[in-house]
Amino acid sequence: MSLFKRIKNIVRSNLNCKNQNCSSDFIYENGCSFENTYSEPDEITSQNEDPVTQKEKEYFANLEVSYGADFEEIKASYKRLLKKYHPDKFYGDEKKLQTAQEVVKKLNIAYNYFEEKYNK
Repeated sequence: MSLFKRIKNIVRSNLNCKNQNCSSDFIYENGCSFENTYSEPDEITSQNEDPVTQKEKEYFANLEVSYGADFEEIKASYKRLLKKYHPDKFYGDEKKLQTAQEVVKKLNIAYNYFEEKYNK
């Protein structure tokens, strides 16, 4: 998965589209574009959904695993993504370095949450 797709996933997981119809166009360096339209969530689901569940969904999305994955799958994905987006790989390009630092920070927060949850 490219760095741009990873950023797109993080942005999508952090978007808050409760009261609006969000649409976003992503255009990649090679000229390819992709359009993604978000529809409004059901108000019943939004009201009944626990904030912890929303936070967990965001963490699962950041770690690129399916919702409800076990700790071993989370750990494997964390290690794979950390190797792929480690800031030391992007020391020559300041913009990519900052993006990689943000990605790794979100990965660490999500992984630490699941470590505490599963008492590992």
